[in-house]
Amino acid sequence: MSDSLFDSAPQSDEVYYQYYEQPLTERLRTFLRLDFLFQQADYFLHRPSKMDSRIAITTLIDLLNVLTRGDIRSDTLKELDKFSRTLQNYLTYPGIDSDELKHQLTDIAQTRLQLEALGMSLGSELREHEFLNSIKHRSAIPGGACNFD
Repeated sequence: MSDSLFDSAPQSDEVYYQYYEQPLTERLRTFLRLDFLFQQADYFLHRPSKMDSRIAITTLIDLLNVLTRGDIRSDTLKELDKFSRTLQNYLTYPGIDSDELKHQLTDIAQTRLQLEALGMSLGSELREHEFLNSIKHRSAIPGGACNFD
């Protein structure tokens, strides 16, 4: 059984659960919100109907709103640093697959470099995109994003 809210059928036999105890920090809530939005976007981007496309665009706008917040980049960099430090400590443990651990550390380092290379411009091109802004403004009006608009 799949964990995703959007899957009508399981994609594999593997079951994946995420458990979190309350209270969640605001940072963790934001990361969980992003995870949900990315799953939703991935699901609806691959669906054929017009309504699915509408939900996909709305989800992308929601993602843009979250990702362009000033603190998301710095929070993500802090979390990557924390993960890296934690994993570094495991290198000295006996029985650890050090090759796999080094591979994961390399992935984290590369992701960090890519995020740093973006600088403060995370999503800036999309924020200024005329078509997306038009949809965003129409969506703010109750019933404003109808098929005749």
